[in-house]
Amino acid sequence: MLETSADLAVALAGASDKKGFELPADFVAVVEVGFAGEISKVAEARRRIMEAAELGFKLAIVPASRTLNNLGIEIKEIFSWGKRLQG
Repeated sequence: MLETSADLAVALAGASDKKGFELPADFVAVVEVGFAGEISKVAEARRRIMEAAELGFKLAIVPASRTLNNLGIEIKEIFSWGKRLQG
């Protein structure tokens, strides 16, 4: 996979299958996840989120270090991932 901004989306898809929960159809994850599970920014996040909003997505998951607002989509910031999904 060459598109690193899809890291969290792919990880969440696998986790949702394993844990048996359904992901909302109207959310997009614009986050890079490192090998150790660390969360990182992705290039051109503002443009990506604006495009997602135009496509009808309602929620964007972004790294907590991002300052993104007024993009026509709800923004949720995350610091880390995985701890709630383990077990």
